[in-house]
Formats: sequence, structure tokens, C-alpha cells
Amino acid sequence: MNEKSLSRALKKPHVLEYLESQKALFSVQMDDLKGRAQSIAVSVGIDLMHNAKSEAVKARMVELFGPDRAKGPSVAVQINNNAGGGYEYADPRKTRVIVEELDGASSKEEPKEPSE
Repeated sequence: MNEKSLSRALKKPHVLEYLESQKALFSVQMDDLKGRAQSIAVSVGIDLMHNAKSEAVKARMVELFGPDRAKGPSVAVQINNNAGGGYEYADPRKTRVIVEELDGASSKEEPKEPSE
């Protein structure tokens, strides 16, 4: 089927309806297949846990079917960069001199580059 014919066909309501029904059917079939595959995998895993000759395989199956350690308490961290305050890094290579006068006014010198 060429592109133009496909494009025209997809604009027809009965074709779109059929396409959507096929998508839904495929989804149901895949969910069923996935469920069956999971039950087979669990069955094989339990058999390996009991009958495997390798201790490493048995240990891996115990980890797989054991309690999930990843489900511990969750910790949330929030960093606000706009909050102001906090710590400020002062470059030790530059000096800043602030002189306060008696009337409360202050004069500032600009940062000076270190002399070598």
C-alpha cells in the first residue's frame, strides 16, 4: 500500500475504528502474556532457589524473592538559592576594607588584587 492510499484510508471512520480496536486487542494480549511470563518466571525462580547446585544462584534467588530493601524511608532535600543569608565565599586573594565613620556613614574601597 502506498503512502497516499494509506493516508486516505486512515481518514475513514470505519478504518480508524478498526485500528483502535486492534490496538486495544493487542494491549490486552500483551498484558495477558506478560502476566503468564511473570508467573512462569516466579515458578522457575522458586525451583532454582530450592534445587540449584550453585550457591550463588540460590543466593541470587533469595535476594530476588526476599524483602525489598529499596522500600526504606524516603528523604527529601530542598535547596533554596533565593533565600538569602547562609554562607558566602570570600576570596582570600582579594582584600576588602570597610571604614565606618562616627556619623554612621561608611566608605568602601573596591577589592584589590594581591600584590606579588
